[in-house]
Amino acid sequence: GSAGIFDMRGLLIGAGAALFGPVVGLMTLVTGLLVRWNIGGNGMVPGFVGMICAYGGGMIWLCTVRHMDIATWKKSVALGLLITLQMIAILIAPIEIWVSLAIKLVPYTLATNVLGALLINHLISGQLSFLSEAETSRIEANTDHLTGLLNRRGLDMVIPDLKTEFGAGKGRALLYFDVDNFKAANDSYGHAVGDDVLRRVVDRVSENLRRNDVFARMGGDEFT
Repeated sequence: GSAGIFDMRGLLIGAGAALFGPVVGLMTLVTGLLVRWNIGGNGMVPGFVGMICAYGGGMIWLCTVRHMDIATWKKSVALGLLITLQMIAILIAPIEIWVSLAIKLVPYTLATNVLGALLINHLISGQLSFLSEAETSRIEANTDHLTGLLNRRGLDMVIPDLKTEFGAGKGRALLYFDVDNFKAANDSYGHAVGDDVLRRVVDRVSENLRRNDVFARMGGDEFT
C-alpha cells in the first residue's frame, strides 16, 4: 500500500555487514537510508528501523555465528534469520495492522532472507576461497620452503618496487654471500644437518636486519 515499500535491501545491508565487515555494511546501510529518505512517505520511519535492524543482525552474526565450528549452510541460515530482525519495524506501524503485516510480510521476508543469505554466502565463500588459494600459490612460488626467505624469483619481483632516494649519502647496498665450507659439512654430516646449518645462518642474519631490509636465498648456500 501507500504507507510501505518492502524489498530485499535488508538482505544486502545485513550480508554486507556480516560478510565484508562493519564498514562495508555501514556504507550499504547509509545508501539504503538515503534512497528511502528520497522516496519519503508514511513508511519512511519503519523503513529506517528495518534497515538498521538488518544491519544489527548482520553484526550479531559477524561477532558470534561466524566463528562457530558449524557447516557453512547452517551459518547462512542463521544469517538469514538474524537479518529478518528487520521485521521489528512492523511494531512502528499502527497497531491495528500488525497482524496483517505479520501474516503478509514475515513469511516472505524470512524466506527471501534465508535463501538470499544461502546464495550470497555460497558465492562469496567460493570467491574468497579461490582468492586465498591463488594468494597461497603466489607466496609458495616466491618463497624458499626451507628458510622461509624470498627465493630468486621472489627477489626479482621485489627489486623493481624498492624505492631509492638518490643524493649525497643515499642509495641502496647489495650484499651477496655464501656459507664457507658448507659442501664439506653437508657431505660429512648429511643433508638434514646441512639444512639445519642454513636455517641457523638465516636466523643469525635475520636478527641483525632492519625492518625494511630484503633477505633472499638464491639457491644452495648462496644468499642476498
